[in-house]
Amino acid sequence: MTTERINKLLQRYDDGTATESEETTLRQLAALRQLPSNWNDYFSALDEAVEVPDGMEQRLVKRIDAMQAAEKLNCRQWWRRVTGIAATVAILLTIGLYVHNQRQTQVLLEQDTYTDPQEAYNKTEQVLTMFSRELNKGDEGMQALKEMTQKLNKK
Repeated sequence: MTTERINKLLQRYDDGTATESEETTLRQLAALRQLPSNWNDYFSALDEAVEVPDGMEQRLVKRIDAMQAAEKLNCRQWWRRVTGIAATVAILLTIGLYVHNQRQTQVLLEQDTYTDPQEAYNKTEQVLTMFSRELNKGDEGMQALKEMTQKLNKK
């Protein structure tokens, strides 16, 4: 393998873009001591066995789980804040609309509908007459129902 090709592989390895087969080739070259001296030392250091302290894996797993739980908690806290703000806005809007409607109702109650008492009397009489007619219609229907019930009971 040419020095130029080895340098390209080393550059790709250093950039983190080397494939597994290229990394394997570099390791083999390092084992044969066919790389520049500083790279031979680097690859030989990677191949040396590293002793992992007892319980290190469990501590790392616990730490990762704790970090994930904290991340979920932060997400929950964010949603609680957002929903709290939304609820506050909804309550304030409801109160504002209620007060606004109360003021409009008060203005309408304070406002005279008729300035002429005779006109108000005539309108009231008209409404009461219409109410009476509608009430009598219902009474006529009840009378017909009573007559029909009596005829059915006689048979």
